[in-house]
Amino acid sequence: VKERRLELEKLKGIFVRRASEFLR
Repeated sequence: VKERRLELEKLKGIFVRRASEFLR
């Protein structure tokens, strides 16, 4: 379960970074 959560966090970070880049 811990591994999956880490992967989710990583995906979320990538998504947030992409969103910020797109909104810029």
